Parts: sequence; structure tokens; C-alpha cells
Amino acid sequence: MSDPKSDPNSDNERPRGYLGKLLATGEDVLLIELQHSFVAFRLIVGALIYTVAVLVSVSLLWARYGEGRNWIAYSYILALLGLPNLLWRLTVWRAHQYIVTSRRVIQISGVFTKAVIDSALDKVTDVRTEQTLLGRVFKYGDVEVLTASETGKNLFRMIADPLAFKRAIMDAQQELFRPTRGRG
Repeated sequence: MSDPKSDPNSDNERPRGYLGKLLATGEDVLLIELQHSFVAFRLIVGALIYTVAVLVSVSLLWARYGEGRNWIAYSYILALLGLPNLLWRLTVWRAHQYIVTSRRVIQISGVFTKAVIDSALDKVTDVRTEQTLLGRVFKYGDVEVLTASETGKNLFRMIADPLAFKRAIMDAQQELFRPTRGRG
């Protein structure tokens, strides 16, 4: 999705919203990803199928029982119920974020009630990726972060560009463990 360090419009500002509240002092966001757009596409197709099914059903009722039944005309409003459902599902999809910072890997989900899972980079023991053939072609897959903590693993499903996400984790780990000059 975005690389805050390479964004020319970013003055390395602290992220706003919920993510900004989660970050510790001196913690930088290195990469933010969402689930692949195929997930959003699947939600859109589902809403369209619902809308078309309602429109066809109501039209068939209208054709069979005639114009004398006003309740049939009002049934077209049912087709509009697919729109708020679609908007809600896209909002939930957009709220599900995968973040690599200079100190940890974070998974945020939820719109009103937030759920946060994070893994400290110094506890990450391995990063596993899995991509199907279609996943390699369209750049999506699963990333599993294995840790030495009690939870053991953190699974990121259908993430966009999983190899870039894995690289960002490995690069952040390397930077975290790099000895700094002047400390003795």
C-alpha cells in the first residue's frame, strides 16, 4: 500500500488516528499494507449479486402480478440495502492494516472495536510466506510471523505484496540488531 519513508509528500510525520496512538516514542512506520484488493473485489461482487438477485426477483413479481400491487414497487428498495452493506464491508476491509515499524510488526483490525496484535522484532524468529500460483501472478499471499513469545505466531492472510512485507520485516530486524557507533 504505502511506504512512508519513500513518500515525497510525507515530512516523516507521525501517523494520525489509531496507529499514531499505538506508536512508542521514536518508533517509525516502515511499511503499511492492506489485504489484497481481491478481498475488496470479492465483497463488491457479493453486493452486486445480492442487488441483481433482488432486482430480478422483484421484476418477475411485478411482471406476474401486475401494477395493481404497490408493495411490489416498494420491494425495489430492498435492492438499495446492498449499498450500506457494501460500504460497511469495504470500511472493515480498509481498517484491517498490516504494519512494519522500526520495533515491531502490527496487525490492526476493526472499525469501532479495535483488535491489535503485535510482535516485537527482537522476538521474531522466522517469517514464512505462502503464495499460490495466482498469488504470485497477482502479488498476494499469506505471511506468518513466528515469534519466541507465548502466542507463537501471527498470521497475515491475503496480504498485498507479501514478499515486500517479509523484506521489510527482515530489513527492520537487521537495522534493530545493527550495532550503533559510539556506544561502548
